[in-house]
Amino acid sequence: KHLSFKSIAQAYQYRYQAEQFNNSMTRNGQPHSMRQVNGSFSTTKTANWTNENILTYANSFDGSKHSLLATAAVTFEQQGSSKYGYGSEFIPNEQQGMASLAQGSVYETTSSIDTKTKRMSFLGRVIYSYLSRYSLTVSMRADGSSKFAKQNRWGYFPSASLGWDFGSERFLQDQKILSNGKLRASWGITGNDRISSDDMYQQMKVFSGTTGYPLGSNWE
Repeated sequence: KHLSFKSIAQAYQYRYQAEQFNNSMTRNGQPHSMRQVNGSFSTTKTANWTNENILTYANSFDGSKHSLLATAAVTFEQQGSSKYGYGSEFIPNEQQGMASLAQGSVYETTSSIDTKTKRMSFLGRVIYSYLSRYSLTVSMRADGSSKFAKQNRWGYFPSASLGWDFGSERFLQDQKILSNGKLRASWGITGNDRISSDDMYQQMKVFSGTTGYPLGSNWE
């Protein structure tokens, strides 16, 4: 009666292909251009899925003077993408269009392995209300993201708030200036993982002029 559970699952898949061919009659493919007859293509694939599981408890006590709403949730998410393609220049036989790319000289290659980002989150929240006028909310969230190194993969975000619905107080019942009034004070910590999936592997330059990937206290 007071307990409910909800689970939501979503999946999304997307594929995009782009082609471009500049023959000798175009500005970028005419004989005096840098690449002369040229063409390129690229294919991008994206696949994402999410799963949310929410458990809720709601109840009131002592003639509805006290009310309690507690929520626990766990979510899973994965985002993946890949891209590949290449460009060819100085194509000798432009009559075949895109089919003649292999006859030219490759000037650009785009190839990336599957880039996957995985996230997991745990959430706990309790909302207590007294006389539907005074409220206390306490929550705790833990988020894990594969974008960060293993030792820094999890972030913890507590929050708390106090609320007062003074519009329901007796001393405002007979006035006509305010129809409703609420005050809320809150505190919390926030964070995000809005960085590239490979940022933790970015090269860093040291004073000796060499480059490498920092792994712990060692450079490789």
